[in-house]
Amino acid sequence: LERVVSDSAALEDATTEAMETLIQIRSDAAGWLGLVNLLTERLDSHQDSPSTNAWLLTLRAGLWMDSLGQEEPARTDYSAALDCDPDHGPALLALGQMNDLKTDVHGALAMYRRALETTVNGLNSRERAVAFDGAVGCIKVLGLDAELKDFAVEVAERFPDSSEIHTRIEDLVGLD
Repeated sequence: LERVVSDSAALEDATTEAMETLIQIRSDAAGWLGLVNLLTERLDSHQDSPSTNAWLLTLRAGLWMDSLGQEEPARTDYSAALDCDPDHGPALLALGQMNDLKTDVHGALAMYRRALETTVNGLNSRERAVAFDGAVGCIKVLGLDAELKDFAVEVAERFPDSSEIHTRIEDLVGLD
């Protein structure tokens, strides 16, 4: 994991799932803080592209949030990832989920909608389906049920090959 964090070529080749698996292996707080420090050193070196920095910030945010239980540094890193790459899907999705947890339903909906734009990168079909589910939940909480079918149709048109999204849409509004 340390090699992937410190080597640009290895980082570019590593998938998000592989990085998350490697992070799970480091199951103690000292190991997690060590990884946070490695990521911080890498970011401070200013050697990477904005897109790579967005990934590094997202990885560090995940450590802060999921492994160390510290929401504010995680939120700061996810926001910084979007400053580096406004189309960075994992940060959009994570901020949507964090806003949702904090009952900022409007903020969550904005992040989920943004994560479902076609220009967004770094999300797989399952993650886009999670964003869709989050957006649907927010729309319902906000009482915007009249907009739900139009939203579902728009998302279906954006991602015609995503069976996960289409299954959810069919279950939700009976679309084919």
